[in-house]
Amino acid sequence: MDKELIESLISGAEKLCLEINTAQAEKMLDFMEAVINRNRVMNLTSVIEPKQFVETHIIDSLTPLPFIPESASVMDVGTGAGFPGIILKIAREDISLTLLDSTGKKLDFIREASSALAIDVAEFVHRRAEEASHEPEYREKYDITIARAVAVLPVLCEYCLPFVKLGGSFIAMKGRDISAEKASAEKTISVLGAGKPGIERLILPYSASERNLIIYPKEHPTPGKYPRANAVLRKLAR
Repeated sequence: MDKELIESLISGAEKLCLEINTAQAEKMLDFMEAVINRNRVMNLTSVIEPKQFVETHIIDSLTPLPFIPESASVMDVGTGAGFPGIILKIAREDISLTLLDSTGKKLDFIREASSALAIDVAEFVHRRAEEASHEPEYREKYDITIARAVAVLPVLCEYCLPFVKLGGSFIAMKGRDISAEKASAEKTISVLGAGKPGIERLILPYSASERNLIIYPKEHPTPGKYPRANAVLRKLAR
């Protein structure tokens, strides 16, 4: 294991007031290696240089940790290659993690890698978010839903808030330019049952790239007609 990468990961997390130990860092880097190796035969990420990967995928995935309650049920919507869900689970074994993605091959990879690394994922859901959230076993069942780089905020809120139970939160992980997206989502969130969002602005430790966590508290049930059909949501994204 590359000691420099371990130190870079632990130190980078510390700069954001996030604490991980050496064993956790090693497991995160083992998962990184699995992603990079599988990326040779399937498209999981455009970032394959290890130092950049550590910041872009691992440290970035750790940023929601302070906003996840102890023993929370967490759904990662549109998990892709497993970020942020797998990294959050390594850092916080107490959470119950569900990974949702519409691409079965990606979930198959994560299932294989997490099994090899003894990462306990509660459930893998191979569905589109706008379909799964209408099913009773998933609707308003999670303390936290979280999504990273999936869609614009109005669409993302409609995908994710129906999964959140009352008193829980949806955490949207975004880059720096969120003002227009946030404004366009304001009418949507009240209809979907969310209250006024909190915003946590962060600067990644090595690239100085800005990140924003938009945290929507779930205050009322989401009306049954939401989320709407994918064809309708695509229009919102234009």
